[in-house]
Amino acid sequence: MSELNLAFSVSATSGPRRGKEKNKEHYYFMTVSEFKNHIKNDDFLEWEEVYRDNFYGTLKSEVERLWAQGKNVIFDIDVVGGLRIKKKFQSVPWPFS
Repeated sequence: MSELNLAFSVSATSGPRRGKEKNKEHYYFMTVSEFKNHIKNDDFLEWEEVYRDNFYGTLKSEVERLWAQGKNVIFDIDVVGGLRIKKKFQSVPWPFS
C-alpha cells in the first residue's frame, strides 16, 4: 500500500468494544447519544443504524485527517455507505462508474 499512499479510514461506532479493540485505532467508540449528536451536527460523511441503537459511520474529520497526511483513503463500509459517499462526491471521477 505504501507506493499507492493508501490508508484505511477508521469508522465510528456506538457498538461495544470487542476483545482488544482500541479507540481511534479500530473504531472511534462513542455512546448512542454522542453518535446521534454527531449526526445532528452533520459530522458524518456517511452513517447507518445497523441494528437498533447500533450505529456505524465515517466521520468527515477522519477523512480530512488522512487527506492532510496526503493519503488516498480506503473505506471499509457497506454498499449503501459507498453509494452515499459517491453521491456526495459526484464531481469526482470514479474508476467503476
